[in-house]
Parts: sequence; structure tokens; C-alpha cells
Amino acid sequence: MYMRRQRILAIFALAGLLLNSVSSMIVARAQAAEVRAIVFPVLGSTSFGNDFGDPRSGGRVHEGNDILGAKMQPLISAVDGEIAYVAYPEPDWGFGVYIRDRDGYQYRYLHMNNDTPGTDDGRGGGMLAYAPDIMPGNPVVKGQLIGWMGDSGNAEGTRSHLHFEIRQPGGNPINPYESLLAAERRIAAVPRPPMPAETLPYGELEVGAAVAVGNFDNTPTMEFVTGPGPGGGPHVRTFDGNVVLSSPDRSSDHNHTSQSLTISRPLGLSSGDVMLAAIATRSSPLISAPFGWIMVRNDVISGNLTQAMYTKTASGNEPSSYTWTFSQAVVASGGILSFDDVDATNPVEAHGGEVSETPSFNIVAPALTTRSPNMHVVGFFSSASDTHIRPPQDMTERWDEDSNEDTLNVTIEAADMLQTTAGNTGTKEAVANNEAQSIGQLVALRIRTTALNFKPASFYAYAPGFIGGIDVAAGDVDGDGVDEIVTAAGPGGGPHVRIFKADGTPVGNGFMAYDPGFVGGVRVSAGDVDGDGKAEIITGAGPGGGPHVRVFRADGTPVLSFFAYNANFRGGIDVGAADGTIATGPGVGGGPHVRVFDKSGNIKSEFMAYDPLFSGGIRVATAEMRFSFSGPEIVTSPASGGGPDFRMFSQTGEQLDQVQAFEEWWIGGFEIGAGDGRTMVASGPGGRRASVRAGPQ
Repeated sequence: MYMRRQRILAIFALAGLLLNSVSSMIVARAQAAEVRAIVFPVLGSTSFGNDFGDPRSGGRVHEGNDILGAKMQPLISAVDGEIAYVAYPEPDWGFGVYIRDRDGYQYRYLHMNNDTPGTDDGRGGGMLAYAPDIMPGNPVVKGQLIGWMGDSGNAEGTRSHLHFEIRQPGGNPINPYESLLAAERRIAAVPRPPMPAETLPYGELEVGAAVAVGNFDNTPTMEFVTGPGPGGGPHVRTFDGNVVLSSPDRSSDHNHTSQSLTISRPLGLSSGDVMLAAIATRSSPLISAPFGWIMVRNDVISGNLTQAMYTKTASGNEPSSYTWTFSQAVVASGGILSFDDVDATNPVEAHGGEVSETPSFNIVAPALTTRSPNMHVVGFFSSASDTHIRPPQDMTERWDEDSNEDTLNVTIEAADMLQTTAGNTGTKEAVANNEAQSIGQLVALRIRTTALNFKPASFYAYAPGFIGGIDVAAGDVDGDGVDEIVTAAGPGGGPHVRIFKADGTPVGNGFMAYDPGFVGGVRVSAGDVDGDGKAEIITGAGPGGGPHVRVFRADGTPVLSFFAYNANFRGGIDVGAADGTIATGPGVGGGPHVRVFDKSGNIKSEFMAYDPLFSGGIRVATAEMRFSFSGPEIVTSPASGGGPDFRMFSQTGEQLDQVQAFEEWWIGGFEIGAGDGRTMVASGPGGRRASVRAGPQ
């Protein structure tokens, strides 16, 4: 009996040990289930399971979750952060992107698409794997398109899926399953933020841009001018070479019915930066700001919705986060933008707000009137609902933060734009997915600039309804030391060339560079060809017109005419001119053949700017870049079907410089412009917004 009792006790003791072990495993697993606040990384219908830790070949284990979907299904950024790594050329494990958030966590997207649509050929390349501007170091915002789902690398032969990983700052993988279950779902991607040192002359419009460099204020700083490509109106814009729409750092968050809301310090904040915060709450509590924050305005829909705006100039010892407190427990969402180019001594030029007590999809912020050019115009738009808010069409989204509660909810959107001219900003209207009461606010922040003599301009060179695009040039056609702007109509507009002062004032009525019935478009340049101290206007016929170069005085008097290539070539040509030199480049079908002519149209030299087999056409510009005794340099870019390969040559064809201002895998068209010591490049039409950046210098 004794031995039997002992055996029973031993069995119970062993069972107790097993239960304790299982309990410990359950607790350990629960503790290991770290949850990150993310946006679900795929748009549309998907399925996934908890396959983290499953065995894989070669003794490996699965370090993420596979999210099953369809080939070319959009993939979006799960977090705000920056691109840490892009797999290109394609490695054996396939295309992939790593994103790092402000806490140092990495979010890895693997097996992205490598196929031509409708096939499994593995020939899609980077263009069909990644969205524009997916490059290491570039900022990303949650919900931004980063690429497309596929089966690349060692996933070939499997169902299309995204292998999604989350890794701690030290590199250890954590199970993403619970984070994916809790992730916020989006129905559409948000616009990507402007890239560092990027100018977006036409917002999110995917029309491309022509660009020229000139001196519009007779100061040492060179400015630049843009015109939209085909599909855009004849909208000319000028920009200070030192003022672009910089990408503000940002941070946003929400609470869960609390008497406070804490928002992290924006990543990259530096002493002297100007911060702008917006807090939206349900109900109408009294809001107490953190130390040092100054209220700009507070708009209230009594009992239901409040939106308050604050500003602060960063010191050298800012805390890691800021906490706003409320007089009662409320649902709240908000965020902070920080600007490194705003005048910290007097940042706010003007502000306004509008409340809408009638539920609507549209959230309206009233127009402001600014007294000075060069303003960051920032809009905050809140809705008393759990929704997604799309920014106004001419503004760039910075965050879209919702409270994600079960009952009462509040969502707030932040967006901004660069206003280069003084005057009315226009009413700004964001659009929510749900109808609700809402508040819209607008604030204009003064940008620091040392180029006080320059006043950016914005005007239409032709009838606003014309959508053939325009080419632009800059040159001092009257010899007064300040460059004028020269424009030429694109395809469909006739060969109409016009001249404007830098502020948009027309100089005469212009002239027809070719037969008025020609509608292939005109390429234009300006430079002092004959040495008389005044720039002539040089034109090249567009597609269908032959390689016909013509030179005119400002009043339209023709002074030179010649064919740069075989007269039977109908691909059109581009032209560049400076200091007694005219350079030409063929359009599509003509090869990368640069020819250099003197003031009489005689060939001085010629060379191939790219592989002789390349037939996508080239763009050319000419300027004194190195200020050498050998004359002005020539800069080039592919016109279509080429990579972002921007080059500088001497007149004899010696390559002097080469830069890549866009992703190496992006295949498309590009534009280039040059002025004394400065080159600007721009993306052409097709698949991405018009973007202007620095070129070879």
C-alpha cells in the first residue's frame, strides 16, 4: 500500500512538473509576442497564418509570416521611417526592401515581383518590383506604396506572397503575426513624401517637367524655371536655387480614451528647427500643452470635436517625447512636423480655421493671404470618425492618424505645400472616406532665404486649356544682365515661341519658329551665339519636323538655319546653346549622337554620349560649368527608355562627370538644364510625379 501511494504521489508530482513547464512555455510565448503598431503591408484581400518558426530547407526556420495574395498586389510601408536596403540587382532570394523605423526596428519585404504582368518570366526588373524613390536613405511614410507582390528569388514556383519580417534593433526577428492581426488596414496608398533636395513643381501630377537654369535677379545665385511635359498645362514656375519644398520630419500618434496624448520627438530634430503640432480630440476638453509650446489657434465644435495647433522652436536639449494633457478623458490623435528651413524668429505669417457641423466627406480649410513669397503652407484636417483622409490635390501628405477606437473616434491629416508667391493660397479641401463633422486649419510658415532679391513667379505661357506641355529656356535676350524666360509649345500647340520677364510679364507676342501648321512641338534654348552680349533663341523641331535647327533674335528675326542630322530623320532634336556654341541631340530613333556647331552652323565636334545602340533619344544643355578656356560644357540625359544617367562632357566629347539622381532601375525619360556652374535634372512623363533635382556640377 505504501509503495502504491508513493507511485501515485510520484505521478502527481511529475504531472505538476509538466504543467509548470507548459505554463512557463505559455507565459514565455505570451511575453515574446511583441506587438508593433503598424499599417498592414498589403492593400486588398490577403490570407496569412502564424508560420513563424516553421522549418525550412537547410536547417533554417521561417523568420517571418507569408502573406498570400495576387501578383502585382500593392505593398505599402508599415511604418514611418526610412529605406535601409533595396535588393538590386535581383539577388538569388529575390527582390526586397528593408524599412527602418525611428525606434530602430526593421520591416522586411521579400519576394517582391520580378515578372512582366501576365507572365512568370522573371524579366520584370526593378520597374515592376519597386515604386518610385525606393532608394536607401530616402524617407517613407506609413501607407506609402513601396512596390508589388510577387514570387521572386527562391519563391519561384510558389503562390505569390509577401514574406514579411519584423526585426529588433539588434537584428533578432520577432513573430509579426500579432502585429499583423492588430494592424491598421488601408484601402489606398498615400502619396510619398518629397525626397531630400527635391522640388515638386506640379505636386503629384505625373506629367514630367522641362527645366532650365538662369539668373533671374542679377545675384550670384542661379535660379531655375520649369514647364510641364505633355499632359500638363502651360504652367511656368520659377524657383530660388536655395528654396525647395523640404521634407519635414514628422511624428504622430493616438491614445485610447485618456487624459493625455504623448507624441515622440520627430526623427532628425535639430536645435533651431521649428516644430508645428496639431492635436484633435473628441469632445471639447481644455488642453494643456507641454512646456515651451505656444498655441497658434484652437477650433471647437462644442461637445464633439476640438482641433488645436501649436508651435515651438527646438532647443539643443529636447525631450524624447511631448505630452498634451486634457481636462477629461477623451479620444485624441495628433502629430508634430519639424522644419529646418523656417524662420525661427517669426515663423507664422498667417493662419485660419473652419468648422463644419454638418457631416460631410469634405474637410475645408479657409484660404490665407500671405504678404511675402516663400511659405510652407501647412494644413491640418480632422474628422469625428475612424476614417482615412486624402490630402488636397496640390498638397503633400505628412501623416494620416486615426484613433482606431471601437466607439468614439477622431482622425487627423497633415499636409503641406510650397507657396513661392505672395497672395491668396486658395481654399484647401481634404476628403475623408466617412461623412462626419470636421475641422480644417491652414497656417503659413515663413521660409528662411538669403536670396531676398528673387521673387518666384507662376504663370501660364499659353492658353490654360492647352495640355501639350511646354519647353523652357533662360537667357538674357536684351542684355540687361537679367535672364528672360523663353517658352515653346509642345506637341499639338503649333511652333509658337514666346519670351517673358522673370515675373511673367510677356515681352512682345512671340513668333512662329516653323510653319504655323507644324504641330510636332518645339525644343528651345537661349544663348549668346554671335558674341553681341545678347542671347539668341535657338529652336529644334519636334518629332515629325526633321532635324531642323533655327536661330532667332529676340524680335523673331531669323539669323541662321541648318539641319543637324540627315534631313530624312523625323525623330525631332533637342538643342542647347552658350557662348558661340550650339549643341544638338537626336530624338527617339536617332542614337545618342551629340553634335557641336559654331555660330555659323559648322560642325566643330561630335561624339556618342551613351552606348551607340541606345535609340531612346537624348536631351542636351550647354553652359559654362567648369569655367575653362575650352568653352562651355555639354550635359546630357536620356530622353526616353533610358536610366537616370546624367553626364557632362567637354566640347570634344571627354566625359567630365556622371551622376545618378534617381533610382538606378528606373527606366524612363529625363530632362536636363544648365546655367553657369549649375545643372538641374527632371523626371520626364510616365509613371512618376514631376521631380526636379541637382545634376552633374
